[in-house]
Amino acid sequence: MDLMNFEPIRTHPQLLLDRARSEPNIVALRHWRDGVVHAITWRTYRDRVREIALGLVEHGVRHGDHVVVMSSARPEWAFVALAVQSVGGVVVGVYPTNSPAEIEQILAHSEAVAFMGETTTELNKVAEIAARAPKLRLVVGMDTAPPGAI
Repeated sequence: MDLMNFEPIRTHPQLLLDRARSEPNIVALRHWRDGVVHAITWRTYRDRVREIALGLVEHGVRHGDHVVVMSSARPEWAFVALAVQSVGGVVVGVYPTNSPAEIEQILAHSEAVAFMGETTTELNKVAEIAARAPKLRLVVGMDTAPPGAI
């Protein structure tokens, strides 16, 4: 393999589409929520990624835009990451433990246009600094609506 001229054959979003097409009803992943194990099929995985991607495009996220995702390890993190990649965007992961000052630095340096957070705690952190993030124009909550819509 020539690593200097390496070109990936398929992107992650393309692989998801291939798998959903060939094995739509096979379980892609399982996760715990509220003490219960939930299964997500490849079809459902694809559909959730598609819904998020279409929502991002509807809200102006374009090829090359950076989108910050702040969440614990959960299926929605993967859905958002693949949705951002599907529209040609760049995923910027942020730890839920990051402070508002750290988030402000990340938003400024990445020039992120969108932020997706898991809980009210994450959304409150970004609300504190949103006015100082000039490129940020979309804040979305996974479990809750953001305070004071942007």
